[in-house]
Parts: sequence; C-alpha cells; structure tokens
Amino acid sequence: MRRKEAQKLEGIELVLSASRCKTYKDCPRKYYYTYIEKLPRKEWEHFDLGELVHGVLEIFHGQYKSDKYLPTNLAHLMKFAFQTQQYTIEKNKNSLLSAEVLIDARDILRNYMLNLKQKGLNSEIVVVEEAFNIRLNDKYSIQGYIDRLDIDPDGLYHIKDYKTNKSDKYMDPFQLKTYGIYLLDKYPDIDMFRGSYIMLKLNSQQVSYDFNKEDVTDIRKDLIELADKISEEERWITKPNKLCDWCDFKNPCFNTW
Repeated sequence: MRRKEAQKLEGIELVLSASRCKTYKDCPRKYYYTYIEKLPRKEWEHFDLGELVHGVLEIFHGQYKSDKYLPTNLAHLMKFAFQTQQYTIEKNKNSLLSAEVLIDARDILRNYMLNLKQKGLNSEIVVVEEAFNIRLNDKYSIQGYIDRLDIDPDGLYHIKDYKTNKSDKYMDPFQLKTYGIYLLDKYPDIDMFRGSYIMLKLNSQQVSYDFNKEDVTDIRKDLIELADKISEEERWITKPNKLCDWCDFKNPCFNTW
C-alpha cells in the first residue's frame, strides 16, 4: 500500500518535512541533489523493508481498529496484511522482493504480534497512516505521515512512529515535535501529548517523549527559520562524513570537490 500524498497548498514556496530538514542539516549538497536537482536515487533494500513493514502495520491496525480483533485472530490478520502488502509492492515494482527482506520483515512482524498478544495494545487507535500538509506561514508548509495516533489510558493523544533502525542511538524528538503541528491543527484544544518511536527491530521498544503546546510553538519557529535559510541558500556546501560511502549522490558530489 503506497503512502497517500497530502493535499498541496496554493501559494506555498517551500514544503518542509522532518526528513527534508534532517537532509539539509546533515548536508546541504545532498538536499540540493535530492530536492532541487531531483537526481535519481539508488534502490536500497532497507527502503523495501520499510515500505513492507509500514504497509503491513497500516493494514493490520486499520482492520484491528474497525473490527476489534481478539488476540486469537491476530495471526490470521497479520498473515492477510503481509500477503496483501507484499503483493502490492511487487506489482508496483514489477519485481519480487528479496528473500532477505521478506525474512527480515516476517521476523519483525512476528515479534510485534507476539508482543501485542502478551501485553495488549493498551491504547485506543484513533488514526492509522494519515498524510498532512499544514501551513507554517504564507510561504512555507510542513508535510508528513502519521503512522498511528492513539489515545493512552491517561487521556493523552499519543503519536507513534514505526522505525526499522537497528539502534535507538540516533533517535531524537525533532520528528515527533513536527508531528505535533499536525496534532494541534487537528485538535487545537489539547495542552499535552505524547510521541514515541516504536523500535521494531528492538522488540518494539518505545522511545517516548511528552510535549506541550509551547514545544510545538518553538518547533514552528525553528522550521520557519530553517525554511528561510534554505530559501536563501546559494552555496549548497558538502559536509563529508563516514556515511558518504552510502550516499545516493556519492559520485556526482565527489566530482565537484
């Protein structure tokens, strides 16, 4: 299942997202190649894994939310979701997913399901996989995708974002704060909310943060400042680091040095 695009906004000069912001901060040159020049990107297997797992969990939780599946039905539902998403991806790609991706995804999703059986959901699902595009001002907007929005037992809205990273070392609250803009646009009266990264390869461990309206106000200001900087950018400098060998644009970038 492909992610749905958010509605485009008229008059917007620059659209940001958490990933676009990270790309620019990590390396302006990479941002330029990706979003200005729009050079072709490599096909990495971890993209297939992410698309497969996210799609399966979207189908799984969408059905879980509507049918209130009992724990005895979860294996059947997960199998159906997996087969549906695998078929969709392979049809769109016109090629089969690799055995490594399928095995990795099955292990991740099997562990996720076992956790759910043992511990329960412990929250109420409100939204599954929702795209948003929200104005920051008259020139800029922020877009993104909410993997899941729940209500916790204490009444707080809880934004949940699935991650297939092997480590939680580089997780920080930035992305979840940007999603707070979506949440307050949808529910302007809330004062506090929660955000979590669900680390699927780490037994669904959650890296969680609590936020308030002031945090969202601050992140809006930060995003507008960053958008101003990107809009005025002329140099698009490179920031060489140990990850350059895995960059989509290693060859054209190195040729500019």
